Amino acid sequence: MTTDTISPYTMEEAPTSVGRVLLARALAHWCAVHHGLGPDEVAAALDPGGTASPSDQAQVRFAARLLGELVAREEIHSWSRPFGGGPPDDVPATYWELDDYRERFARSAFDPDRPFDRDAPSTHWIFLELADFNRVLELSCADVVPERRPARSAAAGTAVGAEDRDAARASRAEDRHIRMPEIVRRTGMSASTVYRRIGEGRFPKQIPMERGNIASWWESEVAEWIANPR
Repeated sequence: MTTDTISPYTMEEAPTSVGRVLLARALAHWCAVHHGLGPDEVAAALDPGGTASPSDQAQVRFAARLLGELVAREEIHSWSRPFGGGPPDDVPATYWELDDYRERFARSAFDPDRPFDRDAPSTHWIFLELADFNRVLELSCADVVPERRPARSAAAGTAVGAEDRDAARASRAEDRHIRMPEIVRRTGMSASTVYRRIGEGRFPKQIPMERGNIASWWESEVAEWIANPR
């Protein structure tokens, strides 16, 4: 099996690069936040023979085009790194002058010597600058994410205002990251339901990506939601 036949959306251990996020992880994170789609659903939407609904396909294609165009306009910097490891190298913005972004996002890889040859076997992973991606994601969320209802205190059953919530979270030293298997166990929801609720503004959002790794959540925010599900 070649690297091109393995979906980067379903890999347990995706390639990493310090300060950067794998292209597939960036698209999956974007689609989870904006459309409530899980990585498997994004992979299916990018697969010409997949079983994704027309709605999911349209949402993922739109997200891929949006991110691709942001990279082409140099609002998000992109990098390549050889399979098996090696120093990252800049990907010129002109390499993103594409009519269809689906295949590049589906592979999350390409051959930088033949960037427009769809039949060329991939040799390098593609990464996005993490700071650039998080900045664009934060700006987009300011416009599309519904305002959250006030959380409620599990002990007192009273509303917790924004100032109280911020004070409670001022120190994250005692908080911890939890990942999807624990979310599923604690809430009784499937992973796809969790992602869908995130897209609807009905479940805590993932922690901003710090190392381009698998999504995680603050335990305190999940506990707040369990005390007052919505």
